[in-house]
Amino acid sequence: VLVWVLGEWAFHQIDPVTKTIWKLEFKSLLAALFIAAAYSLPHPNIRLSNVVNRISVYSYSIYLINLPFLAIWRWLILDKLQIESPFGVLMSLPLAWLLIYALASVTFHKLEKPLTQLRMNESS
Repeated sequence: VLVWVLGEWAFHQIDPVTKTIWKLEFKSLLAALFIAAAYSLPHPNIRLSNVVNRISVYSYSIYLINLPFLAIWRWLILDKLQIESPFGVLMSLPLAWLLIYALASVTFHKLEKPLTQLRMNESS
């Protein structure tokens, strides 16, 4: 992460053409090195592994839900409840993400999973 931040700083110091050409390659190389380094990490405990597994399973639902939900959340928090302090808005974000996770879970179990199983049954 430190190399990534330093790279971002360095790319702001050079000309735009060079930055456009090399920034993507630099980030791709760092991502590959990060994946390689992740293999050397010790195995996580079972609880952490289950959380990561569930997030990965729900990730498409989270992807579909998060932007519309956060737009509605912002409207509710800023306009309807008129919470304007930065602290209040920041404190509302963990609750918003918990609700997004819960909605993604429901969407996955009630929509995605049954439709995927239906498609798998039809292909057999």
